Amino acid sequence: MTPENTPPSGPARFTRREAVLAAAAVASTSLLGWPASGVTPPAAAAAATTGTAVDAAAVARFFAFSRAITGHEDIDAVTAGRIREAMVQGDGAFAAQAETLAGLVQPGMAPDALLAAASGAGLRDAALAVVAAWYTGTVTAGPATTVVAYEQALMYRPVADGLSVPTYCNEGPLWWTAAPPEVGVPTPQQAAQAKPKPPPPPVMRSQ
Repeated sequence: MTPENTPPSGPARFTRREAVLAAAAVASTSLLGWPASGVTPPAAAAAATTGTAVDAAAVARFFAFSRAITGHEDIDAVTAGRIREAMVQGDGAFAAQAETLAGLVQPGMAPDALLAAASGAGLRDAALAVVAAWYTGTVTAGPATTVVAYEQALMYRPVADGLSVPTYCNEGPLWWTAAPPEVGVPTPQQAAQAKPKPPPPPVMRSQ
């Protein structure tokens, strides 16, 4: 008699949850070019799609440059690793260019001053390509474009107070039932209530 704790023989069975998680991991790797969140440890999140380890110190220097050139201190370090890796994959010379750009950063340096320094070093296009990657969430090399971020793309920030990222819910399910952010423009109902009412017509009395 088979003990209760002995698994039955035959093909391995997967739960629905395990199947969904596996499919999500495969889709994330094949479509976006990096392992799914939670599959790869943070220290190796910027690894190349070929499995080559990335110098963590080089990624940290690129991250510091990215913060300085974009003027955003709160950008994501993992996204920085993805951008750097995609740019190196697209142009083998970018690794050395990234190191030169990182060496131009000075404490408290403004983005326009850093761009001027990059221009003086002959790396203006490389610096602007980094900025473009952060704002669009994509890196383009020839005919190929790699998606490195979506919600983290900086282009969504200027309107984040009133618009959510496309396909994202702003306040969770059924968020559209909530009142939109205040913009200082009265609704038609409010305008009608604020408009003074005309005086009633005079009452005609018979003689």
